[in-house]
Amino acid sequence: MATPETAAVVIPQFIQRDPALWFYMIESTFELASPKPITESKTKYNYAVSHLPPDIATVVRDVIINRIYLIPTAN
Repeated sequence: MATPETAAVVIPQFIQRDPALWFYMIESTFELASPKPITESKTKYNYAVSHLPPDIATVVRDVIINRIYLIPTAN
């Protein structure tokens, strides 16, 4: 179920040839979220990971599994 913060978020399809561009695009999507921007690092991380194609997720498997070390406790 969507929360008010995430109801209007549509993540673009992953760009395998240019992952950096894709991350910039989803950052813009988070800024435009309605009714308010998404600012929580954990929420951003979860959106990004959940939209990775399976073949890419397996490449970055260790990063996904060890996320506790990647997400700051504060924004």
